[in-house]
Amino acid sequence: ALRMYGNMIGDFFRRHSFATDNELVLFAQVLETGNLASLTKLEKIADAYDLITADLVAMTVPGSALTPHTFLTSQVSAIAETVHGLELVQTDPVSALVAFTNYEERGAGLALAIRDLQNFFLNANIVFEPSETGYLFSQTGTSL
Repeated sequence: ALRMYGNMIGDFFRRHSFATDNELVLFAQVLETGNLASLTKLEKIADAYDLITADLVAMTVPGSALTPHTFLTSQVSAIAETVHGLELVQTDPVSALVAFTNYEERGAGLALAIRDLQNFFLNANIVFEPSETGYLFSQTGTSL
C-alpha cells in the first residue's frame, strides 16, 4: 500500500511536470524585458502546482503517511499561491513583491516536505526502482 501511495504521488508530479525555466528566472525576465511569454510560463507552472495539490487532496492516504502527506500538500499549495502571486507582476506589483519575498521560504518548505516523505519511505523500507514514478523519493537532492 505504501509503495502504491508513493508511486501515485510520483505520478502526480510526473503528469503535471513542466519543462521550463525556474520561476524566479521567469519572474526576472518579466521584470527586465516585459516578456509576456515568461508570464505565460509562470501561469503554467502555478497551474501545475494547483493540479498536484488537487490530486494530493483527493487521494486516499495510508494512515501512517498522513502527517508527511498533509505537510507535502500544504507546501505544494503554498508554492502554487506564491507563483500565482509572481504572475501578478504587471497588474499588481505589490502582491508580486510579497510573493517574491515569500518564494525562498516556501520553496524550502516544499524541499523539506519532499525530504520528509523520502525519510518516511526509507524508514518503512520502501525503496523505489528507477522505473517507478515514486523513484523521486529514492533520490537525494530531488528537485521538482
